[in-house]
Amino acid sequence: YRVRSIVHVCTGRPEAALADVARVVDLAGDGNAEAINLRAYVRGLVGREIDQGLDEIERLMMGMPEPPPEYLDTRGFLRHLAGRQEGALADLDAAIEQTHLQRRQMMRLRGHMDGIELLQGMRSLDHALAVMCHHRGLVLEALGQSEQAQADFDAARQKGFAPERGIL
Repeated sequence: YRVRSIVHVCTGRPEAALADVARVVDLAGDGNAEAINLRAYVRGLVGREIDQGLDEIERLMMGMPEPPPEYLDTRGFLRHLAGRQEGALADLDAAIEQTHLQRRQMMRLRGHMDGIELLQGMRSLDHALAVMCHHRGLVLEALGQSEQAQADFDAARQKGFAPERGIL
């Protein structure tokens, strides 16, 4: 259902995407943070139920001392869609900073972990950064900072941002 919801997003079927992601939350249980984050994010991707997604991700993050970068990204993206650009920018800056930190920490493990595992981890972090940079570019564009926005869009493409491949 997780993968299928993203396929529905990519193929322009928002109702099916929302139905599948609701099923993910049902199967995982209401307290499953990853499922809740996914539902909030899919809501943003299809441009529906933005306020519910924002409420959901904010409730989820409320009890976390330091939310993971992907949750900050989701909240930043939803804040952008809700027209709350300053809060969105703060979230996305923090998400990108934390992800860069994770990337540096992973690089320090080079030589101490399997090379394939390292490459897969780096690719995953680069895809996350690609999406986060794209989201921040949208926010910067909305704030009228077109040069910085273009730099983020370029960085996103360099790191693999490709909605047609499900990296969105």
